[in-house]
Amino acid sequence: MVLGRAVTVVAIILFLSLAVHSLVSNTLPTVQTVNASPNDAISLSGCVIVTGPCVGIGWNGTTSNPNPTITVHQGDAVSVTLTSGDGLQHQFLFDADKDGGGDIADCPAVDPCSAIFPPATLYSFVVSVVPGTYNYYCTFHVTQMHGSFVVLPSQALGGTTVPLDKLGLIMPYLVIASIILLAVSLTLVYLKVAKRKKQ
Repeated sequence: MVLGRAVTVVAIILFLSLAVHSLVSNTLPTVQTVNASPNDAISLSGCVIVTGPCVGIGWNGTTSNPNPTITVHQGDAVSVTLTSGDGLQHQFLFDADKDGGGDIADCPAVDPCSAIFPPATLYSFVVSVVPGTYNYYCTFHVTQMHGSFVVLPSQALGGTTVPLDKLGLIMPYLVIASIILLAVSLTLVYLKVAKRKKQ
């Protein structure tokens, strides 16, 4: 009889524990994991003379949008496909230290820079500078081939929300509460049985 009551008490405690879990499961926090944004693919064609596909002077050799502004986020992995539209030699340089495109002494240690092309080349780097507006250049044609390179603050793109083990967070408290309730129940049952034996 005492054992049956104890089992009933434990069953009630476990039922209440599950009920509490269902009530708080949607109120506990979740952890946001952040992935780097997908690689930003950029294509630039060098044009310092008007010939062939170059209808204007500047990166991408257009009259409507030469030297386009490139916008990325801090921490992005950037891939730049570089070609020579005019057949001349060019070299892409991201001016990370803002000392001008003519200073190639710190290329690529400080200022990320590509190999000289043609032929076409793919240059990749991670944008690790602080957010702000920078410039990119052709190291051979600094005055004709330069554009703005805007670095925005890092953002959580491609993140996934991973729920915490919510039951795991409250389980130690439920176990402690269950043990206390079980001990109190067993004590009450023992006292009741002891009182009956005395009578």
